[in-house]
Amino acid sequence: MLGETSGRIVALSDDECAALLRAGVESADAFCWLFVAFGLNTAMRHSEILAARFDKIDFAKLRLFLPDAKAGQRAQPITPELAEMLRAEPEMRDDRSGWIFPSLHKDSRTGHRARMDNAFRDAVVRAGLDPELVTPHVMRHTAITALVQAGVDLPMIQKISGQKTLAMVLSYTHVHRQHIDRAIEAIGRTLPELSANKTSSTITQELHRGRRGESVA
Repeated sequence: MLGETSGRIVALSDDECAALLRAGVESADAFCWLFVAFGLNTAMRHSEILAARFDKIDFAKLRLFLPDAKAGQRAQPITPELAEMLRAEPEMRDDRSGWIFPSLHKDSRTGHRARMDNAFRDAVVRAGLDPELVTPHVMRHTAITALVQAGVDLPMIQKISGQKTLAMVLSYTHVHRQHIDRAIEAIGRTLPELSANKTSSTITQELHRGRRGESVA
């Protein structure tokens, strides 16, 4: 399986995420807003989002079962925010247990939407973003990057994102380096309190000379 992040990783800022969500709500496509909400709240792949079903949601545990995910079936964690949106959505549907993104064509082979590229692209433009850079997969990049920024450990990120290997997750760690700076602070140690006439530099010099004037290898 080829790595998903071999190229440039583009991640949206909080303001850009908000703009994209607003644009999704304003879209002529009635499902665009929910597609954007899914992408930013789960780190799921484009195809996995569109194949999601209402009857696979466990609202109590905040899990969405994905029987045919790319890296194998998994229980996908979802945020409380997305769960709240999904609780209300079936009340406005004729099919309250079926596809969350039903096909627009009655003769569909799968029963659900296959792609959301056009509606998403329109939302990206409406949000003032670059459609050549911001694709549906960027929502996945954004969500995983947010997990890295929050200090979530890599095995947990792998579980949430459904990536096959930790190497794929590692490629996101360079996107935002402040979490590395915060992490290194955890192992910071200083010398014990020094006397008024002794500094760290004099201690260093003493170590190089040796306590009895010998050279220290």
